[in-house]
Amino acid sequence: MFLKRYSFLSVLVSILLASCGVETAKPFRKQHLFIASDCLDHTDAGLFKGFEKNNRIKIHIRHFTADSLNQILTEQGYNTEFDAVILSSVYDMNELNKKGVFQRLHDDSIPETLPFKHRSASRKFFGIGIDPYIILTKDDSVSRVRSYRDLTKKSRWCSDLDGPSNWFPFYAVIAQKIDPKSKYNAVDWIAHFMDNKEAQLAEEDSISVCKTVFTTYSRYRTSDLFKSMEFKKHRIIFPNQRSGGTYFNMPCYGVIKQARNYTNAIAFLRYIIREPVNKRLNYQLSMFPLIHEKEGSVPYQNIRFKKYSLSPVRLTANYDRLINILRIVD
Repeated sequence: MFLKRYSFLSVLVSILLASCGVETAKPFRKQHLFIASDCLDHTDAGLFKGFEKNNRIKIHIRHFTADSLNQILTEQGYNTEFDAVILSSVYDMNELNKKGVFQRLHDDSIPETLPFKHRSASRKFFGIGIDPYIILTKDDSVSRVRSYRDLTKKSRWCSDLDGPSNWFPFYAVIAQKIDPKSKYNAVDWIAHFMDNKEAQLAEEDSISVCKTVFTTYSRYRTSDLFKSMEFKKHRIIFPNQRSGGTYFNMPCYGVIKQARNYTNAIAFLRYIIREPVNKRLNYQLSMFPLIHEKEGSVPYQNIRFKKYSLSPVRLTANYDRLINILRIVD
């Protein structure tokens, strides 16, 4: 009788112990990544389906203007829901960076395939595409306009560009390349350049007066202004191909300080730098992808100078000098 009771108790204890064991494995909870952008919106999340599938990370993109995003992040600080930012201009990214918004990344977090010149000196934001400054010109003026300097002396021109977001990345190159002690310094260059500006393209009636237009490639591809019949007669010039190549602005990526999904934000940076993904992303932005360290035929940059030229991301250090130059010009 004792043995039967003992056996029954042994079985009961075994069942209870088994019930207190490790739970059956469950699927991982779905991860998230929240991105704020002035050039992408929620419909663009489909560009990153491969990332979502392979990493089980859901991408959420919210669209803001650069100014409104600046205000939101300033007010919310570390309490913001966003993990990362993508902005279409180096200038706007640099303005956010000055407010201490972004996390400095360790070298082992930065993709090796991201060229050094497209990393900010602070390692807090990174260029992820190329938006060249181009010239649109009618056939009868093609022979006269080959470089940006031609716009300072040979040709009257118009532009749809306004504000520092568009102009600072361009002027920063001028300030870098032209020695302030030279006879033809940056102050003179910019003054002569703006003296030849004929009109600000904003209305259809101003289009007809312009044989030469200065703009960016992305604006040429996306603005309704350039879809008019008048611009069917213009051709694109990528200036300076006989020297250092076309100047450009850059869309940029940065990770928010104390981001709730910090690891996901780093993984996403590595993902969008991958060549096929970077091409797809920049096609959506109407820009050009980054060129990794290999030779190739490109319409906006002379390959001979590619490794030595500074990018707009590195040239943000020139902005203070540029502000002083523009004060003199004005």
